[in-house]
Amino acid sequence: MMFLFFLGLFVFDDWDYFWLGLPIAGFASWGVREAVKLSDDDEELYKELKKKGDKDRAERLRLAAERRKELGQ
Repeated sequence: MMFLFFLGLFVFDDWDYFWLGLPIAGFASWGVREAVKLSDDDEELYKELKKKGDKDRAERLRLAAERRKELGQ
């Protein structure tokens, strides 16, 4: 994203208002969070659940790899 921002800002000089995309994206992100009523607690809960899901997935993949290895021998 930042690469595209700097590319548009410095390489394509004829795009005079390209820099407005960054603040607009920030306000849009804030607006969506407000519209959906996401709080910081919700974000922390999501991070915890994602971390647990990632651990569970890694364990399942490890077990599957072991099973494939056993079946291959």
